[in-house]
Amino acid sequence: MKEYVITLMVASLLVGMIGVLIPKPHKGYVRFLCGLCMICLLARPLAGTLGAWELFTISDGEQEKQEDALYDEIYQNTIRDFNAGKIADALKDMISKDFSLSQEDLSIAVELEEIEEKIVIKKTTVSLSGNAVLQDPRELVSYLEGMLGCQCVIVYG
Repeated sequence: MKEYVITLMVASLLVGMIGVLIPKPHKGYVRFLCGLCMICLLARPLAGTLGAWELFTISDGEQEKQEDALYDEIYQNTIRDFNAGKIADALKDMISKDFSLSQEDLSIAVELEEIEEKIVIKKTTVSLSGNAVLQDPRELVSYLEGMLGCQCVIVYG
């Protein structure tokens, strides 16, 4: 409480000195700004009591840290999903060229996971339909597993 009173006294002295030193044309504006500053200083202890009444909450930064972590996780998941989609599109192009299959008959899903702060492909699922059903699935599985080094599943339909 002692620091608060000293702060009010120093601020009022400073406002008084500014009021004396400012030229007349600007005096009204400066007095207004100084008055606002003094009101803010006077109302400063009110924030603590209103916070105790839970009308206003004064964050100590913990909630902000949680929100930042949540937004960071959402961002990382979005980037991971985007990359999985791009990888799936590239694999679809490669398979359609190498096995002479129509892209409309292929659907590829890629699952990514984080291992030791690195994103790796965990599993690849290839869905075959139309004329692609006639393709030998063992060839596709060995092709993808050899290239990606992950589990590959073939699904019909």
